[in-house]
Amino acid sequence: MDSLRGERPFESSAEPPPRQVPVVGYVGAGGAAHLYDVAFSHLDKITATTGIAGNTAAMELRGNSLGPYFNRWYVFYEDVRRPMTSDLIGRICVIGLADGRILVREVRRGRREGLYNLYSPTEKPITDANVEWATRVNAFARAG
Repeated sequence: MDSLRGERPFESSAEPPPRQVPVVGYVGAGGAAHLYDVAFSHLDKITATTGIAGNTAAMELRGNSLGPYFNRWYVFYEDVRRPMTSDLIGRICVIGLADGRILVREVRRGRREGLYNLYSPTEKPITDANVEWATRVNAFARAG
């Protein structure tokens, strides 16, 4: 410590620069995700909101699948593919279905164990879906 000013040498009070998160695709009609098939280095980047994990990705919302207010917003989520867990019930998630589709929807319990109903404010619900993996949407950010 610097005994004259009570400061530590070489310590900065500046916050670290905001993290850049890759935009891995977009969410179009029906809440279906379309992932870009390009090298990671060629993906656009967007500034992350605070408190975002190191494996966070973003997708742009295009259209009204989550309501007209969110058109051209971004969703941030951890880019992990873990099995569905009960803490995701009632949450908006990025979801991988058994048929290969990737959606952004609210998750609710289905009629049978291991099946889920997927809701969008503007689309017909998908009932009793077989969810292969899901991850919670952690944040939304307006484009621009």
